[in-house]
Amino acid sequence: MLIEGATGLLIEPRNVDQLAEAIINLLSDRSKAEKMGLVGYDLVKNEWTKEAMVEGIDNVYRALLRTKLQLP
Repeated sequence: MLIEGATGLLIEPRNVDQLAEAIINLLSDRSKAEKMGLVGYDLVKNEWTKEAMVEGIDNVYRALLRTKLQLP
């Protein structure tokens, strides 16, 4: 999950200049880059637990089975 400015930077598709600017910005501001990395790590660690992943995969399979078997 990307949170603009907190866990990463959103770049317009195919905008090479914007991508270069974002990379240079992070390379020149190491504390900002480190903070974004830590916030991202905490977000993933708390939101993407093994239990949450198993539940999500289970939900996908159940939805596929309902669709295939035409169940309610």
